[in-house]
Amino acid sequence: MSETCEYCKNGKSFNQITFGDAYIDSHILGNELRTVVNDDRYEDEDIIRYNIITHCPFCGETVHEEPDEEIEEV
Repeated sequence: MSETCEYCKNGKSFNQITFGDAYIDSHILGNELRTVVNDDRYEDEDIIRYNIITHCPFCGETVHEEPDEEIEEV
């Protein structure tokens, strides 16, 4: 198991597609495998779809929900 997985530990995108004004990006954030669709023609209207995962599909490590930002700084 890797302590430095680029995907689950560092949020590296594993799927990026650009066509015209549209951009699609997939990455892991906490325990969410997210796909974000952005179209520059429609400001502030990103479409975000996600699936809850328990293990990183790349390194196999157990993933955990991201901590609440309010309690992160103590």
